[in-house]
Amino acid sequence: MQNFELTNKSSHGLVCPECGNTNLRATPLEGPDGERFVRVWCRDCDERGFFEITELPENADLEDWPAETVGTLQHEWREWHQWKNRHLHPPPRWPGPVERWLGRLLIAGILGVALLLVVDRIQLFGVILEDEIVRQQHIEDYRQQLLRAPCLSPALLRTLRNVPIRYTRERAVHGNFIQYGEAGVYWGEEQIKIHRSNFWFFGTPKTGQLVDTLIHEARHRTSPALGHSVRFHLLVNRDTECVLNQWE
Repeated sequence: MQNFELTNKSSHGLVCPECGNTNLRATPLEGPDGERFVRVWCRDCDERGFFEITELPENADLEDWPAETVGTLQHEWREWHQWKNRHLHPPPRWPGPVERWLGRLLIAGILGVALLLVVDRIQLFGVILEDEIVRQQHIEDYRQQLLRAPCLSPALLRTLRNVPIRYTRERAVHGNFIQYGEAGVYWGEEQIKIHRSNFWFFGTPKTGQLVDTLIHEARHRTSPALGHSVRFHLLVNRDTECVLNQWE
C-alpha cells in the first residue's frame, strides 16, 4: 500500500512520543485475514511504532482518520514508548535501609566466620591462653557419657574406664599434619593424650571431633594389632556414628 505523510492537521495532533515533533510518516498494512495495521515512524528521531487499527475504514486516507482513532493510536504509541524505555533504560535503583543493613550483616557474618576459622587455626600453635582445668573437665564429661553409650563394645568401655585420659598442651601441628590425640600404646605410655585441636579457641569442645578422637585412641589401646588398617577405621567410624546419633 502507498505511504502517506502525517501532518498536524491530518493527524489531529499525533506527535512523536520521543521528540514531540509531528514530522511523521505512516504505512497502512493489511494482514492475511483482513487485519488492518499501521506502521508509524518519526522522520526526525527515527522513533517507530507498529499498531493494529480496527477502526480504519478500507482505503481511507490518513487525513480522513477520525479523531478517536488517532487518539487511540497516540495512546498506544505513548504506552509502547514508555514500556520500551522502562526495560531498555531502567532507572538506577539504590538499596533501601533494610537492604543496606542486610548487606552489612552478611559481610560482617562472612568476615566473622573467616576470623573464627583463622583464630581457630592459630590456637593450634599454643599462642592463645587456655584453661587446662576446664578442658580436662570437658574430657571427663565426654568420657562419662561414652561409658553410658550402649553401642560400644565391653573391651572399648573397659579401656575408656581404666586408662587415664589427659589434656595436653603439646604441639598439635607437625608440618601439614594436625594431631588430635595420642594413644601412647606404641611407646609404652599408660595414658591417652587429647590435643587442643579438639577444642575451639574459646574452650568449647568440638563435639564430633572430640568424640571421634576419644573412640579413635581408645580403639588403638583396645586393638593395637589393627594399627591404622581399613578394619580399624571401619570400627572407629561405626562407633563414632552410633554414639553421635545418641549424643545428648
